Amino acid sequence: MPAEAPIRRPATERLRGYAFVWLLNVAQAFVMQPLIFILTQGSAGERLYWLSIQTLGLTQLVYVIPILVFAYRTGRKQLAFSVVLAASLTFLLAAACGVAMRN
Repeated sequence: MPAEAPIRRPATERLRGYAFVWLLNVAQAFVMQPLIFILTQGSAGERLYWLSIQTLGLTQLVYVIPILVFAYRTGRKQLAFSVVLAASLTFLLAAACGVAMRN
């Protein structure tokens, strides 16, 4: 007898998608950003550090696209939807903060 596929609940899949994006955003903001600052000392390093913070919404595509590919290939549409929603919210918040920082 073939093994049955586990039952996936839509709410659980959505929460997983939000958690994936949120945890990876936290890792990028609190691990990668200081690492960039430490590795590139000086005024150029400081500019790169602030640029990477301001472009957080765009640079998240590096890890969001592989999650989306995985979700669609495995048929987990709720996971893909929640990843897109969380990434969109992150992008909008990053853009708003970027505008606020310029003013």
